[in-house]
Amino acid sequence: MKNMPVLLLAEDEPLVSEIVEPSLTDVGFSVVSVPSGAAAIAWLDKGLDCDGLITDIRMGAARMAGTSPGTPESEIPRCRSFI
Repeated sequence: MKNMPVLLLAEDEPLVSEIVEPSLTDVGFSVVSVPSGAAAIAWLDKGLDCDGLITDIRMGAARMAGTSPGTPESEIPRCRSFI
């Protein structure tokens, strides 16, 4: 069985996560949902890898623990892309 790409979904609105996560799973991604930017950073700080990070654009830089859209991928630990 082929490994599915892992997406880390940082979304502070539960309803949005409930809609987005199954949609991503249906198209072949393994999705890890966390309720905040801080939780996403904590997840990455554990040394876990992801192929992409999807975050709420309105979450804001402060809530994403210093990262925001446009942050270079090299500054996001162990994550291949940032959406």
